[in-house]
Amino acid sequence: MNIMKLAAITLAFLSAAFLPSLHAQTTNQATSTTTNTANTANAAEIIPPAPKEHFNDYTHVASTATASELNRQLAQFEHETSNQIIVAVYPKMQSTSSIKDYTLRVANSWGVGQKDKNNGVTLFVFVQDHALYIQVGYGLERALPDALVKRIIDNEITPYFHKGDFDSGFRAGVTAILQAIKGEYQGTRSS
Repeated sequence: MNIMKLAAITLAFLSAAFLPSLHAQTTNQATSTTTNTANTANAAEIIPPAPKEHFNDYTHVASTATASELNRQLAQFEHETSNQIIVAVYPKMQSTSSIKDYTLRVANSWGVGQKDKNNGVTLFVFVQDHALYIQVGYGLERALPDALVKRIIDNEITPYFHKGDFDSGFRAGVTAILQAIKGEYQGTRSS
């Protein structure tokens, strides 16, 4: 399955039921004054600065305990393996581009993973847009191919998000990503 199909499937799956408590807040407008020349004419977007932590929740949907726990877990994983995993949770996408294109530009600007290994993974969540996407660096594509990323999103993360249980969704998603990189993910959770 190519990435474009994966993005379309991911966005189709993430309907208004993704975050029922925030349904009324859904918007998808660009609010940037910065023009990115890689986009079509007149499209504006914001590329946020690189996060300082491994787990970054700018919407505060995750509890402080979960954020701290996942940040420690991801930092330890990077220390042990050199593979860097970043979770970035934003209110909404600051672009009119597709989620795939926008998150690729953001992840590339941040330089996730080691430059010579391209071994970074970024889980992006846009709460008001009811959307998420996992960007995988080329160095980890064998461990996290498109089909497996789709299973992690569909089977591990979104079932919890549908219930408004962000903590469990983040924990399950991070655990599955870590297991996949280690070659241990079985994808046995049923939705």
